[in-house]
Amino acid sequence: MGGAVRKVKTGVPVALLASVLLTSGCGEAVREAEPASPQGLDTEALKQALNGGDCVAARRELERVEPREVETSVDLGDARLETAFVCLGAGDNAAALAETGQYLERHPAHRHRDYGLYLRGMALFAEWRAARETGAGIAERSDKARAAMTGFRALVARYPDSRYAEQLPPLVRTLREGLAADELELAQRAFSTGDAVAAAARARYIATGYPDTEAALAALALAARAYEQVGRHEEAASALHQLKTMLNGRAAARPGNP
Repeated sequence: MGGAVRKVKTGVPVALLASVLLTSGCGEAVREAEPASPQGLDTEALKQALNGGDCVAARRELERVEPREVETSVDLGDARLETAFVCLGAGDNAAALAETGQYLERHPAHRHRDYGLYLRGMALFAEWRAARETGAGIAERSDKARAAMTGFRALVARYPDSRYAEQLPPLVRTLREGLAADELELAQRAFSTGDAVAAAARARYIATGYPDTEAALAALALAARAYEQVGRHEEAASALHQLKTMLNGRAAARPGNP
């Protein structure tokens, strides 16, 4: 998974989340962690559920504890964060989203708000990954990708110097690749059904909006073909020139090149 696992003060591993959600077997990798139990909560059942990685039991026990705790309780905020982490590790993204939502709403001054935003972004990212893996439609995949991007931006905007922000770049790149790939699929569909003009327009949008993605190269090649098909030869030549420039730029940027 790469990199040492750091822990937030509540005891929840942090860097682990980003790496495991970019690889397979994420649930097992998360369950290898041993989150510390929140201090001060008078319930062994909650501690056992958290230490055992039991999302359902942790949420149930948290509901029992909450009425006995003041709304701004630091310990309750920690417990809710750790419950969200456990649920995310167990693959229950909906539960993780619910717990982070409750945390952000009920603990506006908690000491680990940046971690709460980070966990929420990771849960949204996991929702997007699940949508791709289960064959969801392009609209649903794109919506979930944009929701995850919004979640990550919320963390960076509010806590630009947070330690968790350094985990985001590879995740954002993955989301951008996914969004660009979805747009490319739509462009290819348009081209295959005879709408070359729409295909070219969408392909150029990909090259402009996602120039750092793999899909951008295929999009420019598609744009050139589409423009040629409708006799717009200058625009086809322009797309090919942009493709060549992009390829040269990437080659020059590779490690080892002068």
